[in-house]
Amino acid sequence: MARDPGTYSEEIVREFYASYAATLRGSISKRSKPLAQDPLTSTLVRGCPVDISPATIRRFLYGPTAGHSWSLNTAEFDYRWDIVRSGAFKRNSEQREAVILWLAKYIAADGERAEWVAAPRLGIRKATLTFVAKFFWLLVRNRVSPTKADNQVTWDRAVMVAALVAGVEIDFARMLLAEIHERAFRTSTTYPFPCLIFQLCRDSGVLIWYCDRLVHPTGALDINLIRDEANVAAPRREPQVEVPLLGTNLADILGQAHSDDLSAPDHTDTVPGSSSQAASMGPSSSRSTPQLGAAVVPLARVQKLEA
Repeated sequence: MARDPGTYSEEIVREFYASYAATLRGSISKRSKPLAQDPLTSTLVRGCPVDISPATIRRFLYGPTAGHSWSLNTAEFDYRWDIVRSGAFKRNSEQREAVILWLAKYIAADGERAEWVAAPRLGIRKATLTFVAKFFWLLVRNRVSPTKADNQVTWDRAVMVAALVAGVEIDFARMLLAEIHERAFRTSTTYPFPCLIFQLCRDSGVLIWYCDRLVHPTGALDINLIRDEANVAAPRREPQVEVPLLGTNLADILGQAHSDDLSAPDHTDTVPGSSSQAASMGPSSSRSTPQLGAAVVPLARVQKLEA
Protein backbone atom coordinates (compact mmCIF):
# COMPACT_ATOMS: atom_id res chain seq x y z
CA MET A 1 0.00 0.00 0.00
CA ALA A 2 1.66 3.23 -1.17
CA ARG A 3 1.91 5.92 1.46
CA ASP A 4 2.52 9.63 1.32
CA PRO A 5 5.16 10.47 3.96
CA GLY A 6 3.03 13.41 5.05
CA THR A 7 0.00 11.29 5.97
CA TYR A 8 -1.01 9.28 9.00
CA SER A 9 -3.80 7.01 10.24
CA GLU A 10 -5.97 8.49 12.98
CA GLU A 11 -6.91 5.00 14.18
CA ILE A 12 -3.30 3.91 14.62
CA VAL A 13 -2.45 7.13 16.47
CA ARG A 14 -5.42 6.67 18.83
CA GLU A 15 -4.48 3.03 19.40
CA PHE A 16 -0.92 4.08 20.21
CA TYR A 17 -1.98 6.57 22.90
CA ALA A 18 -4.53 4.14 24.36
CA SER A 19 -1.91 1.39 24.50
CA TYR A 20 0.67 3.73 26.02
CA ALA A 21 -1.67 4.72 28.86
CA ALA A 22 -2.82 1.14 29.49
CA THR A 23 0.74 -0.23 29.46
CA LEU A 24 2.03 2.30 31.97
CA ARG A 25 -1.00 1.99 34.26
CA GLY A 26 -0.57 -1.76 34.25
CA SER A 27 3.06 -1.50 35.36
CA ILE A 28 2.45 0.61 38.49
CA SER A 29 0.30 0.34 41.60
CA LYS A 30 -3.10 1.99 41.78
CA ARG A 31 -1.80 4.54 44.27
CA SER A 32 0.99 5.69 41.98
CA LYS A 33 0.50 8.66 39.70
CA PRO A 34 1.10 7.86 36.01
CA LEU A 35 2.38 11.35 35.20
CA ALA A 36 5.02 11.03 37.92
CA GLN A 37 6.54 7.98 36.20
CA ASP A 38 9.30 8.02 33.62
CA PRO A 39 8.10 7.90 29.99
CA LEU A 40 7.88 4.50 28.35
CA THR A 41 10.35 3.57 25.66
CA SER A 42 8.14 0.92 24.03
CA THR A 43 4.46 0.00 23.75
CA LEU A 44 2.37 -2.48 21.77
CA VAL A 45 0.26 -1.41 18.80
CA ARG A 46 -1.68 -4.14 16.96
CA GLY A 47 0.56 -6.77 18.45
CA CYS A 48 3.83 -5.10 17.43
CA PRO A 49 6.24 -3.52 19.95
CA VAL A 50 6.81 0.09 18.91
CA ASP A 51 10.16 1.60 19.87
CA ILE A 52 9.71 5.19 21.09
CA SER A 53 13.01 5.61 22.89
CA PRO A 54 14.77 9.00 22.66
CA ALA A 55 17.42 7.42 20.41
CA THR A 56 14.76 6.25 17.95
CA ILE A 57 12.99 9.61 17.94
CA ARG A 58 16.34 11.32 17.44
CA ARG A 59 17.03 9.19 14.37
CA PHE A 60 13.60 10.13 13.02
CA LEU A 61 14.34 13.84 13.52
CA TYR A 62 17.97 14.04 12.41
CA GLY A 63 18.63 10.97 10.26
CA PRO A 64 19.85 7.40 10.74
CA THR A 65 23.43 8.36 11.72
CA ALA A 66 22.53 11.01 14.30
CA GLY A 67 22.72 8.67 17.26
CA HIS A 68 26.25 7.53 16.35
CA SER A 69 28.01 10.70 15.25
CA TRP A 70 26.26 13.55 17.04
CA SER A 71 26.05 14.18 20.75
CA LEU A 72 24.19 16.94 22.56
CA ASN A 73 25.41 19.05 25.44
CA THR A 74 22.05 19.81 27.02
CA ALA A 75 23.14 20.11 30.66
CA GLU A 76 22.34 23.84 30.84
CA PHE A 77 18.86 23.43 29.43
CA ASP A 78 18.11 20.24 31.37
CA TYR A 79 19.03 21.90 34.66
CA ARG A 80 16.51 24.73 34.27
CA TRP A 81 13.82 22.64 32.62
CA ASP A 82 13.98 20.05 35.42
CA ILE A 83 13.63 22.78 38.05
CA VAL A 84 10.36 23.89 36.47
CA ARG A 85 9.01 20.42 35.72
CA SER A 86 9.93 18.80 39.04
CA GLY A 87 8.16 21.32 41.27
CA ALA A 88 11.34 22.84 42.68
CA PHE A 89 10.32 26.05 40.94
CA LYS A 90 7.51 26.48 43.48
CA ARG A 91 9.33 25.13 46.53
CA ASN A 92 12.80 26.65 46.22
CA SER A 93 12.76 30.46 46.05
CA GLU A 94 16.47 30.67 45.22
CA GLN A 95 16.19 28.36 42.22
CA ARG A 96 12.98 30.08 41.11
CA GLU A 97 14.62 33.50 41.17
CA ALA A 98 17.63 32.24 39.22
CA VAL A 99 15.42 30.74 36.49
CA ILE A 100 13.24 33.86 36.26
CA LEU A 101 16.24 36.17 35.89
CA TRP A 102 17.66 33.89 33.20
CA LEU A 103 14.33 33.97 31.35
CA ALA A 104 14.10 37.75 31.63
CA LYS A 105 17.57 38.13 30.15
CA TYR A 106 16.65 36.33 26.92
CA ILE A 107 12.91 36.72 26.32
CA ALA A 108 11.57 39.80 28.17
CA ALA A 109 11.31 43.03 26.20
CA ASP A 110 11.90 45.02 29.41
CA GLY A 111 14.51 42.68 30.82
CA GLU A 112 14.43 42.40 34.60
CA ARG A 113 11.78 45.15 34.72
CA ALA A 114 9.16 42.79 33.25
CA GLU A 115 6.06 42.46 35.40
CA TRP A 116 6.47 38.73 35.95
CA VAL A 117 9.98 39.08 37.36
CA ALA A 118 8.78 40.87 40.48
CA ALA A 119 5.41 39.07 40.55
CA PRO A 120 5.76 35.51 39.17
CA ARG A 121 2.15 34.76 40.12
CA LEU A 122 1.06 36.92 37.17
CA GLY A 123 2.61 34.49 34.72
CA ILE A 124 4.28 35.39 31.44
CA ARG A 125 2.13 37.19 28.88
CA LYS A 126 3.16 37.09 25.23
CA ALA A 127 2.92 40.87 25.09
CA THR A 128 5.97 41.11 27.37
CA LEU A 129 8.22 39.09 25.04
CA THR A 130 10.74 40.37 22.52
CA PHE A 131 10.00 39.87 18.83
CA VAL A 132 12.56 37.05 18.57
CA ALA A 133 11.02 35.33 21.59
CA LYS A 134 7.55 35.65 20.02
CA PHE A 135 8.85 33.94 16.88
CA PHE A 136 10.24 30.98 18.82
CA TRP A 137 7.12 30.90 20.99
CA LEU A 138 5.05 30.36 17.84
CA LEU A 139 7.20 27.35 16.96
CA VAL A 140 7.21 25.91 20.48
CA ARG A 141 3.46 26.10 20.99
CA ASN A 142 2.71 24.62 17.57
CA ARG A 143 5.45 22.06 17.04
CA VAL A 144 7.18 21.09 20.29
CA SER A 145 4.58 21.52 23.02
CA PRO A 146 1.25 22.15 21.28
CA THR A 147 -1.25 24.41 23.03
CA LYS A 148 -4.06 26.74 21.96
CA ALA A 149 -3.25 29.23 24.73
CA ASP A 150 -1.24 31.74 22.73
CA ASN A 151 -1.28 34.72 25.07
CA GLN A 152 -0.04 32.98 28.22
CA VAL A 153 3.37 31.27 28.24
CA THR A 154 3.83 28.55 30.84
CA TRP A 155 7.14 28.41 32.68
CA ASP A 156 8.33 25.15 31.12
CA ARG A 157 7.56 26.43 27.62
CA ALA A 158 9.25 29.72 28.48
CA VAL A 159 12.42 27.78 29.27
CA MET A 160 12.25 26.21 25.80
CA VAL A 161 11.81 29.62 24.16
CA ALA A 162 14.68 31.16 26.14
CA ALA A 163 16.94 28.24 25.25
CA LEU A 164 16.21 28.73 21.55
CA VAL A 165 16.88 32.46 21.81
CA ALA A 166 20.12 31.90 23.74
CA GLY A 167 21.30 29.14 21.39
CA VAL A 168 21.37 26.55 24.17
CA GLU A 169 21.23 22.97 22.91
CA ILE A 170 17.96 21.13 23.50
CA ASP A 171 17.28 17.41 23.32
CA PHE A 172 14.09 17.64 21.29
CA ALA A 173 13.64 13.87 21.37
CA ARG A 174 13.31 14.05 25.12
CA MET A 175 10.90 16.99 24.83
CA LEU A 176 8.63 15.15 22.39
CA LEU A 177 8.61 11.99 24.49
CA ALA A 178 7.74 14.00 27.61
CA GLU A 179 4.87 15.63 25.72
CA ILE A 180 3.59 12.25 24.50
CA HIS A 181 3.78 10.93 28.06
CA GLU A 182 1.76 13.86 29.43
CA ARG A 183 -0.91 13.89 26.70
CA ALA A 184 -1.57 10.16 26.98
CA PHE A 185 -3.21 10.64 30.38
CA ARG A 186 -5.40 13.63 29.61
CA THR A 187 -9.07 12.75 29.37
CA SER A 188 -9.86 15.51 26.88
CA THR A 189 -7.10 16.49 24.52
CA THR A 190 -5.82 16.32 20.99
CA TYR A 191 -3.02 13.87 20.33
CA PRO A 192 0.17 15.60 19.18
CA PHE A 193 2.82 14.43 16.70
CA PRO A 194 0.59 12.07 14.64
CA CYS A 195 3.05 11.83 11.73
CA LEU A 196 5.95 10.98 14.06
CA ILE A 197 3.95 8.31 15.89
CA PHE A 198 2.55 6.82 12.70
CA GLN A 199 6.02 6.57 11.15
CA LEU A 200 7.47 4.93 14.27
CA CYS A 201 4.61 2.43 14.20
CA ARG A 202 5.23 1.66 10.54
CA ASP A 203 8.97 1.27 11.14
CA SER A 204 8.15 -1.23 13.88
CA GLY A 205 6.03 -3.34 11.52
CA VAL A 206 2.51 -2.19 12.45
CA LEU A 207 0.20 -3.12 9.59
CA ILE A 208 -2.13 -0.66 7.88
CA TRP A 209 -5.55 -2.28 7.56
CA TYR A 210 -7.80 -1.76 4.55
CA CYS A 211 -10.22 0.26 6.71
CA ASP A 212 -7.51 2.70 7.83
CA ARG A 213 -7.92 6.09 6.21
CA LEU A 214 -4.73 8.06 5.66
CA VAL A 215 -5.15 11.79 6.22
CA HIS A 216 -2.96 14.85 5.86
CA PRO A 217 -2.20 17.11 8.81
CA THR A 218 -4.40 20.21 8.61
CA GLY A 219 -2.64 22.45 11.11
CA ALA A 220 -0.88 25.57 9.87
CA LEU A 221 1.16 28.31 11.48
CA ASP A 222 -0.44 31.75 11.51
CA ILE A 223 2.63 33.94 11.18
CA ASN A 224 0.55 37.01 12.11
CA LEU A 225 0.42 35.72 15.69
CA ILE A 226 4.04 36.77 16.16
CA ARG A 227 3.11 40.46 16.23
CA ASP A 228 -0.40 40.02 17.61
CA GLU A 229 -0.06 40.70 21.33
CA ALA A 230 -3.70 40.54 22.40
CA ASN A 231 -5.34 37.90 20.24
CA VAL A 232 -7.90 35.46 21.52
CA ALA A 233 -7.01 31.81 21.91
CA ALA A 234 -8.86 30.83 18.73
CA PRO A 235 -7.24 31.74 15.40
CA ARG A 236 -10.29 33.72 14.19
CA ARG A 237 -9.88 37.42 14.87
CA GLU A 238 -11.90 40.41 13.70
CA PRO A 239 -10.10 42.89 11.43
CA GLN A 240 -8.47 45.71 13.32
CA VAL A 241 -9.80 49.20 12.48
CA GLU A 242 -7.69 52.22 13.34
CA VAL A 243 -9.78 55.24 14.39
CA PRO A 244 -8.14 58.67 13.95
CA LEU A 245 -7.52 60.61 17.14
CA LEU A 246 -9.88 63.45 18.00
CA GLY A 247 -8.65 67.04 17.88
CA THR A 248 -7.78 69.04 20.96
CA ASN A 249 -11.10 70.91 20.85
CA LEU A 250 -14.10 68.69 20.13
CA ALA A 251 -16.53 71.63 20.09
CA ASP A 252 -14.58 73.39 17.31
CA ILE A 253 -14.60 70.24 15.20
CA LEU A 254 -18.34 69.72 15.58
CA GLY A 255 -19.03 73.42 15.01
CA GLN A 256 -17.00 73.42 11.80
CA ALA A 257 -18.84 70.34 10.55
CA HIS A 258 -22.19 71.97 11.37
CA SER A 259 -21.31 75.20 9.54
CA ASP A 260 -20.25 73.22 6.48
CA ASP A 261 -23.69 71.58 6.41
CA LEU A 262 -25.45 74.97 6.59
CA SER A 263 -23.38 76.42 3.76
CA ALA A 264 -24.21 73.55 1.41
CA PRO A 265 -26.74 74.40 -1.40
CA ASP A 266 -30.33 73.38 -0.75
CA HIS A 267 -31.69 70.90 -3.31
CA THR A 268 -35.11 70.29 -1.77
CA ASP A 269 -36.93 72.51 -4.31
CA THR A 270 -35.16 71.04 -7.30
CA VAL A 271 -37.28 68.64 -9.32
CA PRO A 272 -35.23 66.08 -11.24
CA GLY A 273 -36.05 65.65 -14.89
CA SER A 274 -36.06 61.85 -14.83
CA SER A 275 -36.29 58.95 -12.42
CA SER A 276 -32.62 58.12 -12.98
CA GLN A 277 -31.63 61.64 -11.98
CA ALA A 278 -33.84 61.41 -8.92
CA ALA A 279 -32.13 58.19 -7.89
CA SER A 280 -28.71 59.74 -8.33
CA MET A 281 -29.70 62.77 -6.25
CA GLY A 282 -31.36 60.78 -3.46
CA PRO A 283 -30.01 60.69 0.10
CA SER A 284 -26.69 58.86 0.15
CA SER A 285 -24.80 60.48 3.02
CA SER A 286 -24.65 57.18 4.93
CA ARG A 287 -22.62 55.61 2.16
CA SER A 288 -20.68 58.58 0.83
CA THR A 289 -16.95 58.91 1.31
CA PRO A 290 -15.75 62.07 3.11
CA GLN A 291 -13.43 64.38 1.23
CA LEU A 292 -9.75 64.46 2.01
CA GLY A 293 -9.02 66.63 5.02
CA ALA A 294 -12.58 66.47 6.38
CA ALA A 295 -12.90 65.84 10.10
CA VAL A 296 -14.47 62.43 10.75
CA VAL A 297 -15.71 61.92 14.32
CA PRO A 298 -17.18 58.50 15.20
CA LEU A 299 -20.59 58.95 16.81
CA ALA A 300 -19.84 56.47 19.59
CA ARG A 301 -16.77 58.41 20.63
CA VAL A 302 -18.67 61.73 20.58
CA GLN A 303 -21.41 60.36 22.81
CA LYS A 304 -18.83 58.92 25.19
CA LEU A 305 -17.02 62.24 25.51
CA GLU A 306 -20.22 64.25 25.96
CA ALA A 307 -21.58 61.92 28.66
